[in-house]
Amino acid sequence: MTRPAWISFLSEVPRQRRGLRALQICIGIELLFRVLTELPFASYLWGPHGVGQSRSEGRMGLTAVVGRLVFSSDLSTKGLVVIVGVLAAMLVAGIRTRAAAILLAFFIQVLESRLPELADGGDNVTRLVLIYMCFMLSARAPWKPGSLLVWFHNMAVVAIVSQLLLLYLTSGMMKVRGDIWYHGFATYAISNVDWFSLPSSRPFFHVPLFVAMTSYVPMFYQVMFPAAVLAKNLRLPWILVGAVFHVGVAVTMGLVTFTMAMIGLELFFLTDADFERLATLLRRAVDQLVRASRKIAGKRAAHG
Repeated sequence: MTRPAWISFLSEVPRQRRGLRALQICIGIELLFRVLTELPFASYLWGPHGVGQSRSEGRMGLTAVVGRLVFSSDLSTKGLVVIVGVLAAMLVAGIRTRAAAILLAFFIQVLESRLPELADGGDNVTRLVLIYMCFMLSARAPWKPGSLLVWFHNMAVVAIVSQLLLLYLTSGMMKVRGDIWYHGFATYAISNVDWFSLPSSRPFFHVPLFVAMTSYVPMFYQVMFPAAVLAKNLRLPWILVGAVFHVGVAVTMGLVTFTMAMIGLELFFLTDADFERLATLLRRAVDQLVRASRKIAGKRAAHG
């Protein structure tokens, strides 16, 4: 009797191993960015007399209790942020990634319980992804077909994929129903909100064509994302377009951590075959650049 396809998918081999490494690297870089930018202000944010002190009063739970102990001095406060940086570097390097994910999920929750107002959309996504990573096999971990480890790994894969599909579809449908998105001037309105825009990028949003494109394209991209990434021929170009889109979000809105988390999640969708295709495209592009530079150098030498 043949087993159902979904049982074979979940039990035979751990899925998305290369996609997982890409996601780990992106999440690690995101957290390292946070550590480097927030460490100088750690005492002000989370310290014993920081802005988070009044926010954490009366909170219950393990993370809040641990937080009150850790944040009792400036030294231990900065020490926790440094530990987060070390664990993030372990994710990037692929060292003990499961242990690093478990500890990061806990320590980030400790920081957030102290000052929840500091978190944004990127932090929320990161926290969920780290929880799922606690159940996933590292790149070098041994496994056996049908083992519980493989089941846990693949269930976490399904959870991450479902999370991003739901996130994009919900966001896209909300845009479709919003007047400023439907009428194509959403990004102009956003560019006038100091919290969500960079002053240096605002001149671009005074160009009507640019505003219309940056309003309609994200809406279409998000609504179509679930169908596009499940289509073999569309998945790779769709995800590359998404990566460019999120880089644009980082440049125009300053949402660096959100961008890194979302790019990592999109790369997670790529199969090993997709990564091979991407590597081939990159090699061809590099070869063409090398040939072009040699031709230019040869012409200069001939006319020299």
